[in-house]
Amino acid sequence: MVLCGSEIRGGACSETRNGRITCRVTGSRQHSKDLLQGGLEIPCVLTFDTGDKDLISKIRKLLITTENFKIGDEPVIAETEIKSVETTGDSSKKRRIEIDCESYVPLNDDDEIWVRIEGIVLYMSGMNRLSGGLELTEAIINSAQKLLKSQFPTLQGLGLTFEDQPCIDWVDNYIQIAHCRGNHWIAISTIGCDINKIHVYDSLYSNVDTNTEHNIKTIFASDVSISLPSVQKQLGLKDCGVFAIAFATHLAYSTKCTNHTLLSEKQFRQDNMRSHLINCFMTRSMTEFF
Repeated sequence: MVLCGSEIRGGACSETRNGRITCRVTGSRQHSKDLLQGGLEIPCVLTFDTGDKDLISKIRKLLITTENFKIGDEPVIAETEIKSVETTGDSSKKRRIEIDCESYVPLNDDDEIWVRIEGIVLYMSGMNRLSGGLELTEAIINSAQKLLKSQFPTLQGLGLTFEDQPCIDWVDNYIQIAHCRGNHWIAISTIGCDINKIHVYDSLYSNVDTNTEHNIKTIFASDVSISLPSVQKQLGLKDCGVFAIAFATHLAYSTKCTNHTLLSEKQFRQDNMRSHLINCFMTRSMTEFF
């Protein structure tokens, strides 16, 4: 299926009155699984850029759906991925929604189902990303968060990474994995923090950039301060997602208010972390990475 104009993969369509739709191709063309008549499709990211909040709301309602696919006679549910971020500068009043049409769908005709995690389907291409040392997709991150939420239902946060997080009062049991800096994953938590304090667990950077700080502060109704506890740093550039999941898992299991100190004293075996996450998905249970 070739995207053109306001056509959206999966059959949803919308036209902006005071904005624009841009399309960024993210992969090579492939056989379409969701059209009865078959054909080709191009994996892409569609960006809706407009200052009309009502229109953004309508687009969001239109796109927060599930798409039905079939591999042989077996139905597959794949979630549409939506991101909403604030722009800066002269466009500060605009909202942008990005739809990643690739992360939750089969890579090609031979991409078989690997596991189903709390309503999300992970394919063998996702397992290959994990075992092959590649960057983690949002589907993998959200699968881990959904498992943690099911195991620790009283925890706050652990929401889907592409959804706007609701503004809440500060609580002492909040965990969220977040995407930042364009291609990086971090874990955010209030566990072990004093009131109105937030810890950012980052396996690569030693500071919080301005945009990430702004996004974190919009989650909480009160004025909060952010700090970065000392934690193990990753080797290489592609394991931030695995570390963020490991941080969040340890925080979920922790019941001590000095958890951030304990985490700083722990060392993961980085070469075993991906195989451990694969096992967690296979058993559908998140366990400590140590």
